[in-house]
Amino acid sequence: MDHDGVVNYTEVLRITVGELNEERKRIIDGAYEKLDKKKNESVTMDDIRDLYKADKHPDVLGHRKSENEVLEEFLDTFEQHHLILVL
Repeated sequence: MDHDGVVNYTEVLRITVGELNEERKRIIDGAYEKLDKKKNESVTMDDIRDLYKADKHPDVLGHRKSENEVLEEFLDTFEQHHLILVL
């Protein structure tokens, strides 16, 4: 988008999702603020693990998966997206 010959993460988001309207930005900012407990502008997998609760997930309620299995699948999505963007 900025013609530097490199597609960075922000550009990928803008291309695939588009610009955020103010309401969506407010929701994302609120979620990030909640995740960034240490207020160091960094969110780790442990931060997400501490906040993500899977006890109401349909697979947990249906006794098909444990809370930990659902949590690990959720965390895997972050790693998969990161690998896709790196490649």
